[in-house]
Amino acid sequence: MHSSEITAILPRENQTSKGQEINIKAEFVSHFDAKFKVIRDLDDITDEDLRRSLNIAFNRKRAFKAGQGAGKSGSFFFFSFDDRFVIKTIIQVEKDLLIKMLDSLTKHFITNNN
Repeated sequence: MHSSEITAILPRENQTSKGQEINIKAEFVSHFDAKFKVIRDLDDITDEDLRRSLNIAFNRKRAFKAGQGAGKSGSFFFFSFDDRFVIKTIIQVEKDLLIKMLDSLTKHFITNNN
């Protein structure tokens, strides 16, 4: 598991004076990082690509406007500011299923170049 914490101090929307900033802390956790890196490498997605696309300051508006509970599972999801990635929270059973099928999924991506 790989984890990185990001803290950003962002101005509030329509902020007119100093002292109205929002202090946001986010933690990004990558489970089975080496296995997912194989998948990312197939599309030439670097760690820097992920950091840039998921940057808090760039995604502020989209994250606050994201539809929590809009899907059947009630998860939080949004597209990164550059539309390269979909960010979705998952519940434990979804995580377990994804981990269970990860090796097969990786083999599928490797053998089917699409």
